[in-house]
Amino acid sequence: MKKINRLTVIDFFCGAGGFSEGFRRAGYDVIMGIDNWQPAITTHNFNHGLNDNVKSVLDFENIEEINKLPDTDINFICQEYNKARSIYSIVLVGNKNNKTVVWSKAEENNNSANAQPWTFYTEDENNRKTLPYLSGLQVIAYDGGLLAIGGNMSKFYYSPDNGLTWTVDSNYPFPEGFSGSSSAAMGRNDKNIIFLTKTGSAQVYTARRARLGWEISPKVFTE
Repeated sequence: MKKINRLTVIDFFCGAGGFSEGFRRAGYDVIMGIDNWQPAITTHNFNHGLNDNVKSVLDFENIEEINKLPDTDINFICQEYNKARSIYSIVLVGNKNNKTVVWSKAEENNNSANAQPWTFYTEDENNRKTLPYLSGLQVIAYDGGLLAIGGNMSKFYYSPDNGLTWTVDSNYPFPEGFSGSSSAAMGRNDKNIIFLTKTGSAQVYTARRARLGWEISPKVFTE
């Protein structure tokens, strides 16, 4: 039995859900719509089988927190945290004033769940494994954590804990001649294949950790 990990989508300014519908038809799972207008949320819920409430994209406590949001190279990552309870881990990571900015929260997708606050990862002298500033930052969910590139494109950084700590991961070498690139784009699909390309180039590189391509054997007998 082959395990298929479908990618998930959260639709900001979702309206009735036309953008969400495009992702659904492309094989993605739409897990949330965000809009501050009740008729939009009601319609989006009906069209996509959700139970979301009206919510503003500025789901932060005060203006000081809003000022801590990244304003360049912004990445929004959502991955499943607890399938049984429909809990998702959401991470917002980007750059501001030549520093890396990371926010995270947990989101439980059911009617009885309480809204969870965003957590800002403050600068802490005790955390010696923060993500360095990387211009053109690109971040994806991969192998149960986060994978990041940027700067002169010479290193991959991996975080196992939603962006709190990061280390250089030598398991992911760049393609020959890629280092020194000024900017790039990175993504992945539901088969755990990473796609990497230089900005302005028509060439796309692909890679996958071998163990993430193995089929998962069934754990129970079936007829």
